[in-house]
Amino acid sequence: MFKDMVKEVKPSTVRFLKGSAVDVSLGFGCAVQVETSEGKWENFRSFYSEFYAKITMELSANDASKRIKIDGDVTDLRAIRVKIFKQNESMVAEETALTMMMNMGLGMAKAQAKKLLDIPQMGYPTIKK
Repeated sequence: MFKDMVKEVKPSTVRFLKGSAVDVSLGFGCAVQVETSEGKWENFRSFYSEFYAKITMELSANDASKRIKIDGDVTDLRAIRVKIFKQNESMVAEETALTMMMNMGLGMAKAQAKKLLDIPQMGYPTIKK
């Protein structure tokens, strides 16, 4: 869909790193195609974006109380690249403004993410023979 418009489209990835860290790269895009004449389709608008997140997770067990605790934190969260096209023309000013706004919003979301990743303690699983 973006073969002639976006250079270096990379697949989304999930990597497990040292120190209980996971890093995730997510790329996605969408386009609105319109039929301008019988059987002829043209790109009306399209959007492509790549995001990056690095998350740490800590798992600890307490054998005395038979409880498992999971703590997590988002150490990095940002929009790497945003591309906006009207027909086949890149809208650089819109891309720059949207990237800046997205990173401001993601910065605020990163601060709240630790609360979402604090999973309540849970008991050890029960295993039956």
